[in-house]
Amino acid sequence: MNTTKAQPAITAPVSAGAPADLENQTRIKAHQMFEQRGRQPGHDLEDWLAAEKDLAGKPADDVKGLKPI
Repeated sequence: MNTTKAQPAITAPVSAGAPADLENQTRIKAHQMFEQRGRQPGHDLEDWLAAEKDLAGKPADDVKGLKPI
């Protein structure tokens, strides 16, 4: 019989404005871009990077290799 306990995931504390909040906002923005493109797969990394740039207040086409949506 195996009696070892599963170890809990290591997470950083979450507070207002924490990276987890920014990650969630980025996820939402990237999904909106996916929807705007007509739900075409294969652009998830581009959407993520463009969402990060957008949330940082920088133009998405500033990222090398990305095409503006």
